[in-house]
Amino acid sequence: MVMGIEALAGWSGLPDERPGKIDFYMYIHTVNFSPARPDLRGEAMQVMPRIPPLSGTSFEDARNWFIALRDADLIFDPRDDLATIHYIASGERVFTDAEAEDLRGILDRLFDALGDDVDEACYPIFSAACGFPCPDGE
Repeated sequence: MVMGIEALAGWSGLPDERPGKIDFYMYIHTVNFSPARPDLRGEAMQVMPRIPPLSGTSFEDARNWFIALRDADLIFDPRDDLATIHYIASGERVFTDAEAEDLRGILDRLFDALGDDVDEACYPIFSAACGFPCPDGE
C-alpha cells in the first residue's frame, strides 16, 4: 500500500469584521493510493490544531507563546473567560470547548510557574495586537 499526504490550504475573510483580516487554515489528511483498496481513499482526515504548543514555562517561553497566538490571530487577555470570547461579525465563539480546555491547561501551567508575570508577558503583545502602541509588543 502506498500512502501519501494531500494538503488543502485556503483563506477566508470577513471584510466587515476587520478590514484586511484574512484567516488562514490548513487541512492535512492521509490518502491511501492502494489500487487494492480504493474505498479507503481520503478516509483519514486530521484538522491541524490552532493552538500553538507551549515549549516551556519561562517568561520567554510565555512571551513566545503569546506571540504565536497573536500570529495565529488568536491572542486574548489571559484573565478572560475563554468561553465568552466571540467573533464580533458572526457572534460565534472563538474557541471550541476542547480548545478552551487546552488553553486553560496551558494558562494554569504558566500562572503556576510565573504568577502575575504572565500578564507582563502577554499585555505588550495583546495591546499591540489591539492597536495600542506598546514598546515590547513587537
